[in-house]
Amino acid sequence: MARLLLIHTGGTIGMAAGPRGFAPQARLVEDLARSILARDLPDSSLTIHSFDPLIDSANVTPSFWNRLLDLVRDSAVTHDGIVITHGTDTLAYSAAALHYGLLDIDKPVIVTGSMRVPCAAASDAEENLAAALKAAAGGRQAVLVQFAGRLMLADRVIKVSSVALDAFHEVPRQDPAFDDLIARNSDSAAPCYDEQLRIAVITLIPGLTAAALDGALAPLDGAVLRCYGSGTLPSDPAFQAVLQARVRDGLAIIAISQCEHGGIRPGEYAASWALRESGVIDGAALTTEAAFTRLSLMLSDKKQEASPPAAPQSTTVKA
Repeated sequence: MARLLLIHTGGTIGMAAGPRGFAPQARLVEDLARSILARDLPDSSLTIHSFDPLIDSANVTPSFWNRLLDLVRDSAVTHDGIVITHGTDTLAYSAAALHYGLLDIDKPVIVTGSMRVPCAAASDAEENLAAALKAAAGGRQAVLVQFAGRLMLADRVIKVSSVALDAFHEVPRQDPAFDDLIARNSDSAAPCYDEQLRIAVITLIPGLTAAALDGALAPLDGAVLRCYGSGTLPSDPAFQAVLQARVRDGLAIIAISQCEHGGIRPGEYAASWALRESGVIDGAALTTEAAFTRLSLMLSDKKQEASPPAAPQSTTVKA
């Protein structure tokens, strides 16, 4: 008997037609999950926690991730598997955020959603939810994404279509040893995301000047720099000077490729030597979503470590 928890946060999987288009409908996912359990996992139990109000995935923030992390950690003690329903637009970001925040998880945490509302013709909502509940009961100890009949690593998932039912793909790992490089270096038993950090994703485009890049980096605490191909930059020396100066001043920059496969290899081409010498973090084959959330947690850990301990509170004891 598997003790399962369903955390319903919102998204298309819990919507129905309304006067102004599709909108969240109370009890929809809850009733669907219970019917799936009775049919497919009759020996399992199900607890349901629904967000109130439900959240459109376009409104996801680090605060939302922290709320999910707390729920999962608190529930892992009393449940054998956890399913999280989520809107698809930022599902890959939240999946990566959960992966890095739960590196030591010893239970299945399955993230899923749907591209079509449950009442639509050929909806994928029931199929995805049923597969996620079965995966949560299966015992694989990891954060995973269940979508369109596939179980995928949470930190390798990207959304590739805004309309297809098979909307998510898993980008293969280029080098399993890279996991050691990005492992969390924190003593915190319950890492969380700092909600005040200013982090942006900056994509190199033809004609982007060093001055424009510097202006974009100026107000940030960290940046994901999406380079060309295997890590090439414009040959303008001012580009390297900007990166070196910002890194020297304490800005954390992680470099990744704009390409879906292959990652970056600083120094392979002459045009990528500047990247190698500038002091940015080599993001290898990280996805944009994984690079963003990994950098967010890394900076959150550092900020927490740098904060002075709270002064002890004095108390008065009456005789």
